[in-house]
Amino acid sequence: MLARSDFTTIKVWNLSSGTLLATLGGGSQSTKEKGQEGKGITALLFSPDSQKLTGIDAVGSASKTWNLTTGHLETTFGPYGPGGWIASFSPGPHPLLLATADTSEKVKIWEVSTRKNLVTFPVGPQNESVSALALSPDGKTLAAATRGNLLGSWSIAEGKPLTSFKAHSYPVIALVFSRDGRILVSASQDNTVRLWETDSGRELSQTDPLQTYGVNALALSPDGKELITGQLDGSIKVWEMP
Repeated sequence: MLARSDFTTIKVWNLSSGTLLATLGGGSQSTKEKGQEGKGITALLFSPDSQKLTGIDAVGSASKTWNLTTGHLETTFGPYGPGGWIASFSPGPHPLLLATADTSEKVKIWEVSTRKNLVTFPVGPQNESVSALALSPDGKTLAAATRGNLLGSWSIAEGKPLTSFKAHSYPVIALVFSRDGRILVSASQDNTVRLWETDSGRELSQTDPLQTYGVNALALSPDGKELITGQLDGSIKVWEMP
């Protein structure tokens, strides 16, 4: 399945057939009244059994979970702090973690079941805001990018940097780990999608900018064999992972 959000609505499709399966109420109903157009739901995650969908309501600073069978909103977690409009969930089978960032250089890691802030730490120079986040499948590593074009990884348990490097010529706007956590995929405003070795930060490959112009979202298929990119023009492309 594939899910996409625009402002206050989430749509879920069957990826194989392209059939629309469900339309859900998304972010805060007052998104537009508050002058927050473009924020809405900024991150989405399917449960391992694909029966539930969790998303971040950036205006309400909360995560929300829908039952895809009934289409009903089941739970709301938050608010977790003002302006937390960048977020990522841990995709593995361990306790669900949530990483959030606002307009500062700091990231907060939350345990969703207990609603506890486990750790808070900076991922870049002071006042250099975070542009993208991703949590590894084992829940042990955070990948983060800043507006200053820095990309790196951090130990969640210790809040210490593991790698840090200049990744793109323009800010990174989306990140996703491979299913085994060994590869980190980044999409940037320089119109490239690049693959990196997580442990070393070594670049493995990159796309032709003409092929990935306007990419602003990344996702992996459940088996990890395909990379899905969302384009600014509303189109979706599917790529084979190495």
